[in-house]
Order: sequence, then C-alpha cells, then structure tokens
Amino acid sequence: MKKLFNIACLCLLLLGTIDSRATHLVGGYMNYEFLNRAPNGDYRYKVSLHVFRDDLNSIVGFADEIKLGIYLNNDAQDLYDFVNIRRVTTFEVPAPGSIDCDDVRKKVRIFFGLFEGVITLKPNVTGYHLSYVQCCRNVQDNLTDDGGNPDQGQTYYAFIPSTSYENSSPSFYGVPSPYLCSLDTTSFLFDAVDKDGDSLSYNFMRPHAGGTPLANTPDPERNLTLKRLIYKSGFSAAAPFGSGGYFQVDENTGRTLLSAPSPGRYVIGVEVTEFRNGVELSTIRMDLQIDVLACQENNVPEITSSDGKEFIIEEGEELCFDVTGFDVDSNNMTVEGRSVLLGDGDTVGIAQATFIDVQGAVEVTSEFCWIPDCDDARRDPYNVFFTVTDDGCPPKFNHLDVQIKVIPFEGAETLTGPTTVCRYNMYDYTIEGGGASSNFEWYVTEGVISGDPTDSTVSIDWEGSGTGIVRAREVSKNGCLGEWIEIQVTINESPDLPIILGKDTVCINELTHTYSVADPDNNSFDWEVDNATFTIQNTNEIIINSYNIPDFEIRVVETNSTGCPSDTSTLEVYVSVPSPEILGPENVCPNAQEVMYEVDTPVLGSVYTWTVNGGIQVSGSSSPSIRVDWGNEGLGEVRVFETNKFGCVSIQDIHRVDKTYDLGFVSLIGNTSVCEFDQGELYSALETEGSVYRWTVSGGVQTAGDSSSTILVDWGETGMGMVSVFQRAFDNVNGRECLGTQVDLPVTIHPLPTADEIIGLMELCQFDDSTGYTISGFPNSTFEWRINGSTTGIIGQGTNTIKVTWNTPGVFSLSVFEVSEFDCQGELIDTLVTVNPKPTTSNIDGERIICPENIASLTYSVVGFSNSTFNWEVSGGVIVAGQGSTQITVDWYTQSTASNVSVVEISEFGCLGDTIRLDIEFDNLEIDLRNVTVGTPDNRIEINWELETPAITDIFQIQRRPSNSGQEFSNVSSVDGSAFTYTDVGINTDVNSFDYMVTSTNRCGTVIESEIHTSILLTGVQDEKLNTILDFTDYLGWVNGVSNYDLFARGNDATFNPLRFGSTPGSPILIDFDPQSYKRCYRIFAEEDEGDFTTSWSNEVCFFFSPVVIVPNAFTPNGDGLNDGFGVRGIAVKEFIIQIYNRWGERIYESTDIEEKWFPTYRDRDVQMGTYMYLITFTDSQDKMYKKSGTINLIR
Repeated sequence: MKKLFNIACLCLLLLGTIDSRATHLVGGYMNYEFLNRAPNGDYRYKVSLHVFRDDLNSIVGFADEIKLGIYLNNDAQDLYDFVNIRRVTTFEVPAPGSIDCDDVRKKVRIFFGLFEGVITLKPNVTGYHLSYVQCCRNVQDNLTDDGGNPDQGQTYYAFIPSTSYENSSPSFYGVPSPYLCSLDTTSFLFDAVDKDGDSLSYNFMRPHAGGTPLANTPDPERNLTLKRLIYKSGFSAAAPFGSGGYFQVDENTGRTLLSAPSPGRYVIGVEVTEFRNGVELSTIRMDLQIDVLACQENNVPEITSSDGKEFIIEEGEELCFDVTGFDVDSNNMTVEGRSVLLGDGDTVGIAQATFIDVQGAVEVTSEFCWIPDCDDARRDPYNVFFTVTDDGCPPKFNHLDVQIKVIPFEGAETLTGPTTVCRYNMYDYTIEGGGASSNFEWYVTEGVISGDPTDSTVSIDWEGSGTGIVRAREVSKNGCLGEWIEIQVTINESPDLPIILGKDTVCINELTHTYSVADPDNNSFDWEVDNATFTIQNTNEIIINSYNIPDFEIRVVETNSTGCPSDTSTLEVYVSVPSPEILGPENVCPNAQEVMYEVDTPVLGSVYTWTVNGGIQVSGSSSPSIRVDWGNEGLGEVRVFETNKFGCVSIQDIHRVDKTYDLGFVSLIGNTSVCEFDQGELYSALETEGSVYRWTVSGGVQTAGDSSSTILVDWGETGMGMVSVFQRAFDNVNGRECLGTQVDLPVTIHPLPTADEIIGLMELCQFDDSTGYTISGFPNSTFEWRINGSTTGIIGQGTNTIKVTWNTPGVFSLSVFEVSEFDCQGELIDTLVTVNPKPTTSNIDGERIICPENIASLTYSVVGFSNSTFNWEVSGGVIVAGQGSTQITVDWYTQSTASNVSVVEISEFGCLGDTIRLDIEFDNLEIDLRNVTVGTPDNRIEINWELETPAITDIFQIQRRPSNSGQEFSNVSSVDGSAFTYTDVGINTDVNSFDYMVTSTNRCGTVIESEIHTSILLTGVQDEKLNTILDFTDYLGWVNGVSNYDLFARGNDATFNPLRFGSTPGSPILIDFDPQSYKRCYRIFAEEDEGDFTTSWSNEVCFFFSPVVIVPNAFTPNGDGLNDGFGVRGIAVKEFIIQIYNRWGERIYESTDIEEKWFPTYRDRDVQMGTYMYLITFTDSQDKMYKKSGTINLIR
C-alpha cells in the first residue's frame, strides 16, 4: 500500500461530501454449522451469511468480504473476536412469471450473495453471539425513514449455545420468491432444516435494525447491541402490512399466510427456534422485504391430493398418492415437491421418496410414493410441501402441505411356552398378539426348532442341558423387526432310554410271555402294547397273555422323580407261524420212480418232517425236498410239517397225488410277449421224473430241448406265435402208457423300432443357444441319448426330442437307441456334430484418453482368430480405415461427451465373439481465468479460475510476470487440481501491475494455458493544495472488456464506499482536499462487461496528513452573533481534547468535540472578561500525541 504524507495547509477548509450510496438491502439471515474439534480442543464452525440486495435501485454490489463480530455470552456481551468472511457466490433471484412478463420484471431485480467462513472458538459453557451490521434497507412502506431516504439497516445475528452441544443451527431451506399481489392471500414457506435433527418451532418476529448512512458497515463494537427496527405508526412485527393486512406463521411448518391491501415494500420477519430434548438451543431469523405488486387479474391455481393431507403409516409401509394441479385460466403450470424425503436438506439416513415435478396446462398430476425404512419412525411428522405455480403475469401459486406420521413397528410382546422342560422332549412355544401377515424369527440355545421357523408357533426339542433360551420377535409384513422377547428355560434331565428285556420272536398260540425293564431308581413306567393283551406284573414288568400275527409291539416310557419322561422304548415282537407249501406233480403215471416234491420256499434252519401215502419216500429225509417211488394206480398224498429255528411247528401241508394213466394238463411257463427276432427265449413245463415232453412251436424255431421239460425258442417276424406241449410216460410194471393233454401258450411277437436318422444342426458354434435334436419312433417309446458315450448334459433325456448346449468346441458323437413300450430295443443311431470355437477376441489396444490436439488418425486393434472378420463400431467419431480387419483408424469428433469404440469378431465359420468395448475419455481441459484482484491488505493478488468443461487434472501452475516488462512468465506456485483459487502473497502492487496465467497439463501430456489477465495499478500524487490526483491502468483479460471502473474511497479508517462512478484508465482523477481527514485511501473497482458479476480491485493508495489545530487568540461573547463563542479548527486530527483554565488554575471547560464552541459560562454564570489559558491534546492518524497551549482573551 502506498502511503503519502503531507502537511495540511494552515487554513480552514469546508468539509467535502462523499456520494455514499445505500446498498438497498432487502433481507437475509445468518446460520452456522459445527465442523469438528481442533487438535487443541477448540471448536470449529462454518458461518454462512445469506444476503439479498435490490439491484434495480442500487448500483453498489456486494462486498468481497465482510467483518463478522463474535461476542461472549456474558452480562456485557463483550467482543471476543472478529473475522473476515468472503463472498463465495452471487446470483439473481428469478423474477416472477415468464420472460414475457415485462411489466413485473421491470419493477423488481433482486440479487443474492452468500458469504462463508470458518471460525474457531474456545470451549465455553455460556456460548457466543455472532453479528454483522450493515446499511441500508430500501425505503419501506412500513418503516420510518429520513425524509424519503433510507436510514435503517439490518443486523444479521445468530447464537451458538454452549460449545459442548456441538450444535449446528437450523438453516432456512431456500428463500421464497419475495413477491406477492395486493389483495391476495398468499402463502410462503419459510421451512428450515436442522442437521442435528432438533425440533423446530416457527414464529413471526421484529427484525433488527443495523448500520446507518454515516456508518454503512461499521466495525464490530466493543459490546453487542441489537437495535430494534422502528415501524411507522399502524405497523408492527405482527401486522407488517397494517390494519388491513394479514400475517400468520404456522409454528410447526413455517408456512405463512400473507395479505397486503396496498402495493409497496414491506419488511417481515420469521424466526425458527431449535429445541433438543425440550431445551431451547438457538434461534435464526429471516429478515425479508416483500414486494407487493398491483397485479393483472389471474385466478390462483388449485392443488389437491388424491388421499388427503395427513397420513399415519407404519415403518416399511408403502404410501402413494397423486398430487394434482388445476388452473381454471388454462395457464401453464408447474407442480413441484419439496421435502427432506425428496432429497432437500439433510437427508442422511432417511429413505427417499419419488416424485417427479411436472408441467402442463389445465390439469397436471404426478404421483408421490414413499416406503420409509424401518428406522424412519419419529415423534414429529415428516412434511412434504407441494406447490403449483402458473405462468401468469405475475404468476399465482398455491400450496399443499402434507404431513406423514411414521409410527414405529412395535411387534408382539408376549411369548408363551413352558419354562421348565425335560431333556430330549419337545414343547410348543407361541408368540401372541402378532399380525396376521407377519413373519417371526426364532433363536434357541440348547434346543432344536422343529417346523416352520417363520410361524408364530414352533416346537422345540430340548437336547441340551442346564438353562436354555427361547428368543423370538415379530417381523412385520413390511419387513420391520420388533423387539426380541425372551424366555429362559430350565432343562431337567430325562431318564435314559429303557431297554425292554424279553423274546423278540414267539410262536403262535404259545402261553404267556414276560417282558421287563431295569429300575434301579424306583421310577414309574407307562406301558403300551399293540395287537396283544397284557397285564402288569410290577411297574417295570408286564405279561403278554395273547397276541395275533404277524407281530405285536411293546412300548414303555420311564418317568423320573422330576416328572421327566424318557424317550419311548419300543420292541417289535415277531409271531412266528411256519407255513410250508409242497410243490410237485399232482398227476403221475402209476409206478413212476424218483418223483421229486419240495417246499416252495424253504427256510434256513427249519427241519421238515415228510409223510408219503401210496408210495415210498426214497430220499430227502428232513430236508426241504424228497423223492418218491409211487405204486399202482390210485390216490396218494405227500404231507410235511415244518419246525423252524424258533421251535415253532407249522400246520401240516397236504399235497394230493392221482396215480393215473391220464396225465391231464401240464403247467407251461414262458414269456408271452416278445420282440421279433428275439433268440433263446426259455419255455418250461413242470417236470416229472420218467416223463417225456413233445413240443410244437409256430412263429419261431425251437433251438434246444427236444423231449425235455425245457426248450429254447428263436422268434421270427412280427405277429402271433404259439408254444404247445404235452406229456408222455410209461408204467413199466403194468406195461401201460400214460398220456397227457396238449397245453397251448399264445405268444405276441412285437416289431423292433425302425428309427434311423437324427434330425438337427450338425455344425454350429460354441456357446450357441441350446440346439434341438429329434428322431422319429413308436408311440410310448423311450429313447436313450448319448454324447461321446455319456448320458449327461442332455435336456429331454428319455424322449425323442432333446436340447444340447455345446460349450466345448470339437467333434462329438451323438447317438440314440429306442426302446418300445414292449421293451423292444432298436438299433443304435449315431451321427457326428461339429462345434466350431467361439472367437476369443483380445481387449482393444489403443488410446483411451483423447484430447483436442490428438483426435485424428488414432489406431485401435485387437488380436483374434486367423481368417476372421471384425465388425467395428465407433460412438463419437468416424472410422476412416480398416473396417473388417484387426485394426482401424479413427477420427474423433471434437466433443466432451463420452465416446467408445467396440468390435465383434466373426470367425470363418460364422461364429460371433463377445462385444469388446473400450470407453474413450475426452479430456477437453480448458482453463478460464475469471479474474485477478488485489486483496486486503494489498500485498497480495487473488487469482480465480474455472474449467470451461468438466475435466480431470492433478495440478494447476500459477504463473506471473510484471506487466509490460518483456519478461517471461515465472512459476509462482502449484496448487491441487481440485482448487480454483490462489492468493499470491508478498508482492508490491503499488509499483507494478502484474500479468497472470494459469496452466495445467492434460492427460495427453499437453500443457494447457489460460488467457492472460492483468491487474489494475492505481497511482496518485498530491498538489501543493493537498488535492489528490489519481490515475490507473486498464484491466486486461476479459473477453468483452470492462463495463465500468468505479473509484472507492475511505477516510479515517472507515470502510470503503463508492466515491466516483465511470472513471477511465489514463484520465487523471482530481479529488479535492478534505481537511477533516487525517487519512484518505483509494481503490479502483472494475466489473466485467456482460460477465457473471466478475470484478477486480486495484491496489490501495493512501495519503496521511499531519495534524494542525488553529486557535484564535480572542473572542467577543456580546450577543451580536459575531464571534460569540470560542472554537478551534483542525486539520487531520484523529482524537482531540481541549481544557480551559482561569487564572487560579481552575478548569472551567472541557470538550472532546473539535466542532464544539465554548460560550463562556461556568456553574451557570457568565465568565468575567479576562485572559484564560487553554491546553489542547490531539493525535494524528498513527495515534501520535501532540499538545498545544496558550492564552485567549475574553472581551465583553
């Protein structure tokens, strides 16, 4: 900063006037967010100041930074600290209505500025106050003013409670468009969100006043004072629109209803107070100017819900309803939703709803749907705010506020079942009071759940010992979990399984049998018997009295002294009843020899007792078979008893035999259903020793057996066949022949299957969709398919149609044979299937990241099968060569959207490979240097830039050179690629302006440079009359240049205010000397033409003046109006005190106001004429103290 010192001329100069224009504040609020604890234990908060400014009636923009006062919460509210916080964003608040609504848009133009900064506070149990004071508001219809000029400002205030709360204040969600039509009742939503989830309450309030025109943005005072806003008569905080208006605030939602009878500007205030566990923590205040307009006729649109405005649902329960907007004027409408459920505000941990904002005319509808998570229940309802706005001039809007109360899922609370159980026994447990559609979860220790574990009742088999636990909870139909219910269960030991002693096999019709179990502990026993009768001998012993075949069962349960039963012990007792059946010929030729008789099913270990009548047993003894020599013609019989291994004796079986010369029919056995050309089919007759058998076969050929009782047959073609036999024997004693009757056995000869060709694809590609194969055949046949001899991997096995997925390349044998419903098997049919391999294309090799400088003739390639063709596709570019081959050449379009290249390989066999894709990233790194501006203090320059399009970079290089020096740029610093601002500190901005450029390297390795921007250099001198002459250089770098250069000035350490508008570089600025200033500083402010409020400041040039006090030597207080009072004049005086003494040394006058005059009185009496002494003490701008003394003559 250039400091210019001059001695003020020793003359009295008139005070000059500075054009200090009001900032025309229209509202705002302050809030804060707790960040974290610093390593030293301090508390860090981010403070945000939201300010609204009337740009239509003011040409003064927002300051680049403001000074925030921090005060202790003690009785005096002492200043603790102050910090500078910077403006981070500025934008215009959209005017109401469409862009064609000129008559409204010409009346209002509001801009919003956001200031943010981080403060660090020491731990404090009483808390801190935050305050920022500024002037001035617009002239308001409900506030007093200074004769039509604004004289009331705003104070933005917040309170931080005890730091131990680590509290974040509420924050208003956006700001309603501050316009309404006169005579309308309009609703604005001043809702807030609280990061900590604290309860919020809303009310109207009286806004604070602030700075004054003489102290536009004063520094924080030593002690906090919150000034009250002064209303005109008839207006108040509760009635900001007067007696004919209306202002109401819903304490739960912040929804306001407003009505103003007359157009104009009106200040309103809404505050939101946060409570935690019933304790009030802090309050934030929205101070807002409402512009009431005289509007054209336009009906308010309607907005409704299909199912009402208040809902109570359970956690996890889906809620859906339609929101409909209707406009009777057929205007276009927009229906919008706003809620923490729709992503607005702090949504962490809350399930999100769905709602699509819609537009349309006459009637529009959109559906709101929400499924709360199972932990979204809370005491306060969720608010969802819907608004319908038409495009009238100005627009009219209406609202629908929906409250959704989510109640927690409580779950069943009662679990029933025994708490004392016996080990190895099963018991039922039930959850009572659960919902009909609920499921249930169970948890058991020392036991096993039997049955469906999601039912409300389960059975538990207690297999463990000691103490078990049953725990259960209800799961609602929406999947939410109730609380666990628990029962502790004492598990008593049960007796071991008793062992039943006694026979496991008994004979039929035996007398009583005794069964028992051991009883060393004198326990009790419960007996049960099936298919028998019994009597109890002792508690541990029974007697079986009678029983029935084939078996009976004995069961017993032992119960110990704790009442616990054992498992049921069971003994199956088999009732043995031997039942031999004799097999052998019933007709024999008289005197036949060695005729065999045998037991049909002999039993190992049994003994057989045979008796023969009419013949002689010649062999067999007690075996299961014997041979008999029969006698002459007549009747005979064979009898047998069986005694089995258990000693049980059967009833005697009797086989009657007729010794006769007519042998009758012989029993013939064989297959009566065969396949054509079957060979070696066996047929047999019941053999009698000494007999011969005569066989006849039709439809086939007898291949063995001749006159024996057994033959083999080879069958011929399809049709009917027959096997016939008759028996012959000879009585050698009586010389007579015995003949039997012929027996015929019809045989059906079935055809063989004749399928001979498999139909289907015999050459295909690996991994093709499943391929079908089929073969013709008989109805009801089965088919066995094989691939290379294996029956696996075949869908449809057993049918005549199958599907196969060929996952492996190669040549495969596919075969099948048919088996008819008569079990006739056809010939094996087979074929070869060739499976060609699927191409296995490599990944694409080529540049993945492209930049504007290398977008042409880039090659991309793959590796695949020889003789394949390759089908390439490119998105975002064009293939200039190589289509069909393994390599292509691509020219990419100049664009920043996502692009890609893909290829599909097609083998020489027509097999398709997978689509191989390479996503291309377009690195269009373009750096837009927004501005360079000299900071405060002015030994620094702040550089701000942004990226024209989204891009990724690791580092930005900040480069600088003195302007017009001919030097090369030098690197000042490197900053992270996520940073877009840098402050160059420690440079002399009073000597040179500086050129700046920001560079970075894109991912293609090219250095990208921003445009060059040049800072403003302000210089100044003073002439012999102490007038200031200033000049400045042009700001260079903005595409459209500078829209205006404005001169700002400050005096005596006050803040900068605009002094002169529309200055021109190179045209000196003359500023008259101000004798009241001991210090004057100047800066140039530049604003980009057609820019986004981009500005730049010059360096600061200051002039310091040495103080001079001019004292007259006499005055004449004679009442003639000339020189009646004694006063002094000062130049460049900062602080001042004058004391006057009489000749006895008595102080008779003192003042600290250099403008004040002494009219000579002392103790209410005139002072006598004479000579008096004065002592003056005063300081300069650097607080250096001066003293001056002398005498004055009072002449009457």
